[in-house]
Amino acid sequence: MHDLHLLLTPFLALGVMSVVRFVGCGGPPFTSTPDTPEPAVAKPLVSDVPAFGTTRNDFSGWAGMVIQLGASDITVDGLGRYCISGNNQTHQVKIVDALTGLDVPGAIVVVDMAVATPNDFAVESFNPVNLSANGIYFVVSQEKAGGDEFCDWPTTVDVDPGWPLTVTSAVYGDPDATPPIKYDTQYGGPNHSYGPVQVTKTTYGP
Repeated sequence: MHDLHLLLTPFLALGVMSVVRFVGCGGPPFTSTPDTPEPAVAKPLVSDVPAFGTTRNDFSGWAGMVIQLGASDITVDGLGRYCISGNNQTHQVKIVDALTGLDVPGAIVVVDMAVATPNDFAVESFNPVNLSANGIYFVVSQEKAGGDEFCDWPTTVDVDPGWPLTVTSAVYGDPDATPPIKYDTQYGGPNHSYGPVQVTKTTYGP
């Protein structure tokens, strides 16, 4: 006569193994898929150039636009100049503090028109720089008489609504001229710019 306990033992063992497999014991540990970081995106200040002024190359000095910040600081990390077809030289682009007349430390790049895409902005990045709330700044490109052409001040630019600032006018100056030309030589009005010039900041999102 067979022992009932011995007869049931194989079936009990099989049941336990089935439960083990079901609950995942002995398998690889459960791991959640980490969130994919949002890609860094360079967000330009100038979203479009609705109208271009006449082109010229009869000025040596710095030319661009005046920006006035709102109630928030802004961190920027890129500057650029528009590449007109036929441009082939290098240009420094920088930000100047209108209050002091001094260059903003670190906010300067060199853009090479020879490798830029014609009819588009050539932009170079730099380590992030903070611009102060309610501050007024000049964004200017260095031009040379007889060199690359740039657009005159009737050029108008559209400002991306994500930037808490306004473009108040076009501006030019040359502190190295004799006598020096101050950067507060301004022309036009809102959304006017020589060049035109560009500013970018890095954002994160789709």
